[in-house]
Amino acid sequence: MPEVYVQSFTHLKDRKSADKALEMLRRVASLVKPIMRKHSWVLPVLAEFFPDNPNLLGLNVNMGHQILVRLRPPHSPDSFLPEEDVVQTMLHELTHNVHGPHDEKFYKFLAELQEEYDALQRSGYAGEGFFSKGNRLGTNISHNIPPHLARAQAVAAAEKRRNLSQTLGGGGRRLGGGTEDRALSLRERAKRAAERRLLDERSCGQGEFAQREADKAAKESVGNKVIDLTLDSDDEPDVPTVHNASAPGPSKIAVQPPKPVSPSSLPPRTNRAAPSSSSLRTGSQSKPPPAKLV
Repeated sequence: MPEVYVQSFTHLKDRKSADKALEMLRRVASLVKPIMRKHSWVLPVLAEFFPDNPNLLGLNVNMGHQILVRLRPPHSPDSFLPEEDVVQTMLHELTHNVHGPHDEKFYKFLAELQEEYDALQRSGYAGEGFFSKGNRLGTNISHNIPPHLARAQAVAAAEKRRNLSQTLGGGGRRLGGGTEDRALSLRERAKRAAERRLLDERSCGQGEFAQREADKAAKESVGNKVIDLTLDSDDEPDVPTVHNASAPGPSKIAVQPPKPVSPSSLPPRTNRAAPSSSSLRTGSQSKPPPAKLV
């Protein structure tokens, strides 16, 4: 199985603390890497965007060709959202790799991804610090924390999502999955589910709208040298093949068989002090021409 699951990153070049934005993208990719490995997902581009719509949190272009996530609060572009919030947006957008519409199947699969993420947190997994040998990346982030603290953080995050789910109508949970949901009337559950879908439609874009936002973000973004480094170990079979073919390509052109042979034909050209026409006429007869010249 490949080890690179996010092949490239782009971040907004004209925003404050752009380097921290890039670090945050890498952190998010690292935190969800085991989940992407399990589901065999390879993402060509993970990008930062800052859409005009303040409710928009993430986009999935062409079901996994590119994912864009909001890193900065809409009314405070010089600061950053909590890492946990961005990770949840990432899980939401990864769900769109499998399910397009925000329906019951979507939320069921999203809940499974969230449970997988919670299990990683309980195990003490805090991402990989593979961009620096001495220090792990991230700001205000705990790394290599004791298992009991990791479990406490995971429980707190899960409880936060559960409260949000109950408030907005079971967004990341199966309908009827909780005790309070069972006590609700069918009409109330349907109402809450509709409200949650409406909220998700506002915070998540797809289709042509997603492509327009992606194009806009691309104009405001800058690619990183990390893109080249990750592409060297691309996961998609076509890309390494192309890179391998392009590398020897020029060498094949340079090492042409005729060129080593042509130097052997050059010595006769050095005898052009003598009549070149006669040497051309004789062709392969190298000894007779001098006799004729005498």
